[in-house]
Amino acid sequence: MNQSKNKMMKKMLPVLVGSSMVISMLGTAAAAAPSDVSGHWAAKQLNEWQGKSWIQGYEDGKVKPNNTVTRAEFMAFINRAFGLTAAADVTFKDVNKSGWEYAEISKAVKAGYISGYEDGTIRSGNEISRQEAASIIAKLLNLTASDAEKALGKFADSQKIALWSKHAIAALSEKAIINGYDDGSYRPAASITRAEAVVTIDRALAAKATVYDKAGTFGPESGTQTIEGDVVISAPGVTLRNVTITGNLLFAEGIGSGDAFLDGVTVKGSTTVKGGGENSVHFKNTVLVTVIVNKKDGSVRIVAEGSTTVQHVTVQSSTKIEESGVTGSGFNNVDLGAELPKDSKVTMVGDFEDVEVFAKSIVVEVPSGSIKKFDVSKDAGDSSINLSKDAKIVTLVLDAIVKVLGDGKVEKATINDGAKGSSFNKKPDTIDGPQKDGTTVNNPSTSTGGGGGGSSSGGSGGTVAQSTALKADFIFTGHLYNRIDEVAIMNNESTSTLTVPVNATVKVYDAATGGVVIGSTIRKSATVSEPTIVKIENDFGSLSTIYVTITETGKSESVRVPQTVLSLSPVVVSKVVNRSTAEDDVYLNSIAANMHVQFFNGNQLVGFEPHNNNDNGFRLTGGFQDGNEYYVALVGFEGHSFAESDHVLIDVPAANHVPVANSVTTKTLTIGGGSSTISVSDLATDLDQDKLNVTNATYHTPGIVDILLNNGVLTLTPVAIGNVNVTAIVQDVYGERVSVTIPVKVSDPSAP
Repeated sequence: MNQSKNKMMKKMLPVLVGSSMVISMLGTAAAAAPSDVSGHWAAKQLNEWQGKSWIQGYEDGKVKPNNTVTRAEFMAFINRAFGLTAAADVTFKDVNKSGWEYAEISKAVKAGYISGYEDGTIRSGNEISRQEAASIIAKLLNLTASDAEKALGKFADSQKIALWSKHAIAALSEKAIINGYDDGSYRPAASITRAEAVVTIDRALAAKATVYDKAGTFGPESGTQTIEGDVVISAPGVTLRNVTITGNLLFAEGIGSGDAFLDGVTVKGSTTVKGGGENSVHFKNTVLVTVIVNKKDGSVRIVAEGSTTVQHVTVQSSTKIEESGVTGSGFNNVDLGAELPKDSKVTMVGDFEDVEVFAKSIVVEVPSGSIKKFDVSKDAGDSSINLSKDAKIVTLVLDAIVKVLGDGKVEKATINDGAKGSSFNKKPDTIDGPQKDGTTVNNPSTSTGGGGGGSSSGGSGGTVAQSTALKADFIFTGHLYNRIDEVAIMNNESTSTLTVPVNATVKVYDAATGGVVIGSTIRKSATVSEPTIVKIENDFGSLSTIYVTITETGKSESVRVPQTVLSLSPVVVSKVVNRSTAEDDVYLNSIAANMHVQFFNGNQLVGFEPHNNNDNGFRLTGGFQDGNEYYVALVGFEGHSFAESDHVLIDVPAANHVPVANSVTTKTLTIGGGSSTISVSDLATDLDQDKLNVTNATYHTPGIVDILLNNGVLTLTPVAIGNVNVTAIVQDVYGERVSVTIPVKVSDPSAP
């Protein structure tokens, strides 16, 4: 199965999961949009983020988009959206390794967008201001302002922007990542809200792309430059050289009918061609994984030169694909997609490994070169292949009616049932297949000999043709806890093709030969969106491999195709944190990165989390409810097999208590009388006897006292006569905190 089909199947995995195997698990987790998101100015982005699990709702089902965000929460948003998973060891004074914040802070430090304060703290529980958020994003994107003064001038309160954040805010403003309020202000010191954070980060993601919108040569003359993220070429006359692109590359519509050139370029993502003309898009000494050609108007020419290697091309519009002086493998596999409009023309010049046609009523021209294998799918009829005398197809497989024109050579043609009525201008060397006698040759005198052909009835003596075996890439297994196991045979929705024809029988065996049928079904539906599901009534048990056959109407049973069955061992719970709030944590022993974790309240699914924490800690939003039994299990894919582990009962400890604020008497300080220290035990009491820490302290009236926070000890130094309330935040090891007010009076005995 070629790469485009693999890609198609990856897109179809959620269909398989949702439609047949885990709909019961996910049904309760998929809720309607929260009432406080609908109609909100950021509803579009908030709904998209919820769909990607980048933002979670509260226990009441609401997102609360106008709530403020802490520094740790903002880091979590950034890490999820940018896919940051690598972590560093961190030793901030105010971070506990058992807290959920630790993993997010570790990722942030590793990514280099945050480093902490000079006193060794990170202050993860503090609300993050708009200017702090801007500084983080500017550092993450490595942005600088071209004209900071001009960019900041648009804000009525620009004088309030801190010096350390001015260039970051200017850079983000120039990129339209941030905007001011309707009154023209930016409000740099205001705490950013959940909605503002989501929209800002979303815009930052969109701004990741490097855009070349003016003609010229870009990239080093020698050596290699790495460009992180996506790249867009949106103007004609651009040459990109000696670069490695970690994301995707787009030849945009802005190129028009002009030219664009890649020289010594490696693209690790996909390459999409939406612009370019008949003279052309050039790939020289370039390595590309996937190229998608989809130009709305006119044709585009794509040329591979030098050591270029292109693994796979999907053509969705009229195109000329050409190899010129290629020393590498050039274009390997080419799909002519079902999206190709009627009467489109695709011209292929060079040597190709595999070409598959899914489009109807198109023209394929091969002026010169060779194609090792050329497949025409059953839904791709009424097309023509024009082989010039210098062109050759080694193996041609027809499942639909086509006309093969020209004087080029076809060494072997296989004519399947749907291809009866096909015609050749020049007889192939060999013809086989169930409809080998159902073709015509318009110019038999050009035949070079070989078997097949003629008007013979085939001389088969009534032998029943064998059904074509299923392709393993379309077969998926589901090994499910406490439910009926299943085998699902997916259809090719991109070409609207049924893998299992209507009235065909699918059987599942427990051995390669002999053995027992452990499940079977007859397909009745002609709906392509519905997979063929085989129920395994007695489950897979200890089987690691099963074997699948198909028997089509009027044919014998196919050969058995093996497929893997995945089994998952039960998880081991290493730690449980039961907070007084509605957000509790469960820590598991090491599990694979491609697994998801499920939480159940009895039999009801109450949590579904991807494995994205380096410490294997998972958040149960909604928390543990007293008197209920909670279970945890793994689900995941490996290859083409889906599995769910046994459910493990969670031993839930008694709920943690929020620290209790002590009643603090007025602290009387005198000018010149020295400082006063306050320990955490003076401020709050922990009913669970856990360690407490002062994570932050602020005052409401500036200029009366100075505050120093060091190792949980708060030091107040008098500055001027007056009264002030100092607010301290005390936090326990589980991240639960309480606010404590410290009244302070400062006097000066020497004052008249």
